Amino acid sequence: MASKIGFFGGSFNPLHNGHIIMLKSFIDILNLNKCILIPNHVSPFKSKNQYQLFSDEDRINILKKTFHNNDKVEIWDHEIKKGGVSYTIDTLNHAKSIFPNDELYWLIGRDHVETFHKWKDWKDILNLVKIAIVNRDNTFTNLDIEKVNNIFGEDKYRIIDAPLINISASYIRENINHKEKIKDLVPSSVLDYIN
Repeated sequence: MASKIGFFGGSFNPLHNGHIIMLKSFIDILNLNKCILIPNHVSPFKSKNQYQLFSDEDRINILKKTFHNNDKVEIWDHEIKKGGVSYTIDTLNHAKSIFPNDELYWLIGRDHVETFHKWKDWKDILNLVKIAIVNRDNTFTNLDIEKVNNIFGEDKYRIIDAPLINISASYIRENINHKEKIKDLVPSSVLDYIN
């Protein structure tokens, strides 16, 4: 019987409570057998220096420490080991070779819908996975759904309603630079690394 495997890529620099809430919603709503977290090496839309707080090794270690007791979460260092710019299509081709008969989902934020056509080989991505779109404010309108249908096709995506958490990695990095508290924004594994 085919499993449902989710993929959640990002810089996770740092991992924060918003990521954890999205991950939980992703797993619960789609009833995933497993979700694989994939920290990227360099996002195609950012420079390496633009968001560096933790090293690649630190990010992997933080993710492993945070989720070591969660048997539904796996950490892949595939993009980091590969080096260079991290393209979703390359990672998914690798994933498909490991899970050829399983149902695959790739998680994106609602903010990525409009720019998805700029992703490398975006149409090929839709042949490999269904897209799971996080709706963090639960305000998708009929017009939004129509737009999403036009981009992805009606049977190629799922909406993931998640609680609105107004946290971003850049906001956390800014707080760290200004020596402001981040205790309520990140898991203890991140605080331990910073300390």
